[in-house]
Amino acid sequence: MENFGNIVGYGSYETNDGIVRNYKCKSCGKTFGGRRGTAYFKCRTSKKEFDDTISAVNNGMGVRAAARQCGCTTKTVMSRVKRAGKSIKDFTDSKEAGLCPPVVQFDEMMATLKKNHQ
Repeated sequence: MENFGNIVGYGSYETNDGIVRNYKCKSCGKTFGGRRGTAYFKCRTSKKEFDDTISAVNNGMGVRAAARQCGCTTKTVMSRVKRAGKSIKDFTDSKEAGLCPPVVQFDEMMATLKKNHQ
């Protein structure tokens, strides 16, 4: 997708969370929704519920406490955290593709060594 002029709006659909735009690639003719490639893709909960759960865990709350606060199970909390983490990893990997850092910090080397030895 070198030229973003080839992506055009192609209708929309309504969810419990609001309206989501659809897009179409003029080059290949494929259509896709505005949530594709995000943590919200095929997510059956509202963005607010999802974001509240991730925010609770991100601010240091434990999984059980986050589940109580959000009114869901610990399994749901873990599923949402896993989904958000995968989305972040996919985004980061796409931005770092082909990059070769000229300098590696010592703390990064230690984290990598610890990770590889576990």
